[in-house]
Parts: sequence; C-alpha cells; structure tokens
Amino acid sequence: MLIRHAAALALVGWYLMVPPLFKQGINSNAPLSDWDQKGAFDTADKCEEARSRLSDCGEVLNDARPGNAIDLCGAGFKPRSAYKDKSQADIVGQLAFQYMEARCVSTDDPRLKGN
Repeated sequence: MLIRHAAALALVGWYLMVPPLFKQGINSNAPLSDWDQKGAFDTADKCEEARSRLSDCGEVLNDARPGNAIDLCGAGFKPRSAYKDKSQADIVGQLAFQYMEARCVSTDDPRLKGN
C-alpha cells in the first residue's frame, strides 16, 4: 500500500446521522445530504456503539421495549405513553422513530454532498 493511500484512509471518520424531521413526520427515504448529523467519530465501531445506544433510546421512547428513558436517553426524556397530550406523544414518537432509523456514514460518502 502506498503511504498516501494509508494517509487518506486514516482521515476517514464517521458521522451518526438521523433522518430529517418534517411537519409530516420522519422521512428515512430522504437523500442522505438532508439527514441531520448527531455525532462524529474516529472509527466505525465507535459510531456503531453510539447508533446502538440511540436506537435503544428510541425503542424505549416508543414504548417498544422496557427500560428507563432517563438512563438511556438522558434527563428530560420519557416514553411516549407518559404523555397525556396526544400532540406531545406524537412528537416523542417521531423522535423515537428518528433515533431508531439512525445510520453511521463514512465522512467521505459522496451521498452527503447531495446534488
């Protein structure tokens, strides 16, 4: 392997991306360039660990599995079923789906640039 190729590979990082949130809901089919960055990581493994934690948080917020939302998601988070106001519950449901759809993407992925 040429030294310049090794150096180029060392510069690649990873983004934790979530689909965009629109008034109509989540669009996980939107172009990757429209997705929101939730974190940046040096390795794919670190990004995948964060993605897994975010997905676990989303499942708890969506009442899809038992768990403590504060432990998994942080202070201020509670499951969708804990809200009496339907609009607030819907917002938490959208956030949960957004988290469950998170992906790790290489920083040099051409889909991040868009058209």
